[in-house]
Amino acid sequence: MKTTKAITIILVMVVVLVVSGRANATFFSIDSSFSNTIGNTEAFKWSVTSTSITPFILSAGESIIFTYGRFYTDDFGFDNTDLNDNNDSFKANLGISPPNATQSSIGQPDATRFLWLFDEVIIDFVNDPINVEYGAGGHYSLTFLDAFLWGNGYLNLNALLCNKSEAEPVPEPGTMMLLGTGLLGLAVYSKRRSNT
Repeated sequence: MKTTKAITIILVMVVVLVVSGRANATFFSIDSSFSNTIGNTEAFKWSVTSTSITPFILSAGESIIFTYGRFYTDDFGFDNTDLNDNNDSFKANLGISPPNATQSSIGQPDATRFLWLFDEVIIDFVNDPINVEYGAGGHYSLTFLDAFLWGNGYLNLNALLCNKSEAEPVPEPGTMMLLGTGLLGLAVYSKRRSNT
């Protein structure tokens, strides 16, 4: 009888630990691309490329800054033609799962001269967070971050993802079947044990 109670307590503890583990965390998978590139071959020359993004897990209330692309120029130092070329833009696209949707923002690279002395590139995005709902009650915000470059070379393009709340987890049929089979086996074992 004591053995049955001990086994029951251990099984209940295992179930609680497995279910509570990272059940309140979300696995994010993201890929990036660029489109609608305008003005990159005019006076101020530049390019953008995608980078691979390692999937990550965030619990409710956690956030992460991740790199989704790279901006490149070798056009420093700027002349007046470069400085007056201010109609350039590109569209950054992030395919995010969950909920298998693409979020986009327009980046506007601009060649400028700081304090009439130092050349720099400012890449300006609309910094309003994009709010996304997923699953049953899940919600996160995504913000494309501005960037600055003070010389020829590469510049990482970054975004901020804040996981505001989690979607309610949906139990997998296989997991529920395994749990049910285990409980049924435990019931049969304890019934046989009590009959002897």
